[in-house]
Amino acid sequence: MFHKQHKYAAFRNTTSYVIYVFFFSLLFPCMILIFRLIDFHELLHLQMRIIPNDKTTFCVDVDKFVSMNSQNFTIPSISIIFVPFFSMQKRNNDNLIVNTSDLLNLTIDSWMEAFPHAKLFIVNNHNNDDTKYLNSINVPFDIFPDVETDEVGLFYVDDLFLKISDFIQTDLVLFIMQDSILPKNINNKVNFLYNYFLSTKRQFAVLGKRCDIVPPTQTDKNEKGIKNEKEIKIEKEIKNEKEIKNDKGIKNEKDSFLSFYDELKEKLINEDKLRTVNYVVNPEFSNDFILFSLKPQELNFNDIPRFLFGMYQWDTWIPGWMNEQIPVVSLGDSCGSYHLHHSKDFKYHNKMHENLEKSLVHGEKMMIASHLALKIDNGCLLNGTKCIVRINGNF
Repeated sequence: MFHKQHKYAAFRNTTSYVIYVFFFSLLFPCMILIFRLIDFHELLHLQMRIIPNDKTTFCVDVDKFVSMNSQNFTIPSISIIFVPFFSMQKRNNDNLIVNTSDLLNLTIDSWMEAFPHAKLFIVNNHNNDDTKYLNSINVPFDIFPDVETDEVGLFYVDDLFLKISDFIQTDLVLFIMQDSILPKNINNKVNFLYNYFLSTKRQFAVLGKRCDIVPPTQTDKNEKGIKNEKEIKIEKEIKNEKEIKNDKGIKNEKDSFLSFYDELKEKLINEDKLRTVNYVVNPEFSNDFILFSLKPQELNFNDIPRFLFGMYQWDTWIPGWMNEQIPVVSLGDSCGSYHLHHSKDFKYHNKMHENLEKSLVHGEKMMIASHLALKIDNGCLLNGTKCIVRINGNF
């Protein structure tokens, strides 16, 4: 009897040993699986910081792939803010057939075509040469509250953004340079991004790829007086101003300028075609606009250095700073804005170094649209090359 009990006890011990071994053999892979699930959950729902290159970082909620229908979109309200600033007019040295009042109306018209229900605000800098052109603007506008300026009248960009957050009540804000044209399809892309980030409860910002346009001139000649191949190609794309006449049959420089833009607007309908036009170049040093949502407010505009408007650096530093805290999205590889190339007449050359010094002190955060990891193209929000959100509908 004792022998049988001992035999069964040995059997039970062996069985327990096997069970223990089996249990512990499963425990390790189960723990790995649990940790992987936790990591996956964090990827879906927690903020993830990615470094696309050595100089910049961006923040984005990496969500599971979703699909959105444009028919269900909420249309956001938007305020457009710009500063009338001396940029160009006809001069004898380069014969640009452009003047500021024509430029303002043409660029503003493109903004209002892109965002038909937008509220237009003008930052009225009283030391500005272009305030006299305000009466020629042909759409309704309001004057933005006074922005703090330095001793010569250049206003501080940080105070502008602080007043935007306090004064503007719309869902979105578009701060744009006065000499920039917007393509119509920007509206669809912005609505898409607004609805997506509204669902994720994130503040976001948008940049567009800047394309420079060289306007027609009265003399397309090089120093030797001989037209080069590029200038000949330009003449094939635009009408020569000598051939343009107004209704009375009189040659008119303004009509030439308007005709150039009428033709340009037609080309804006087909961006792929426009990208082949020889007078379009893609600069790598500036942004024509910064569009951003106001709620939920994750940005603290008090952190913006005391940059001076009209000087360099601030328009790339601020998007870089935003990109470290909120999702900043490029409108894609197509042109997101069209800047009329011109020569600048700076009154205050001695001020130009100030913005550079401030950007160096506060860290180099330069950012343009082509450097962003997040972009919207072909009806998809891309993180690098990966589509994380697709839109269903007319886009």
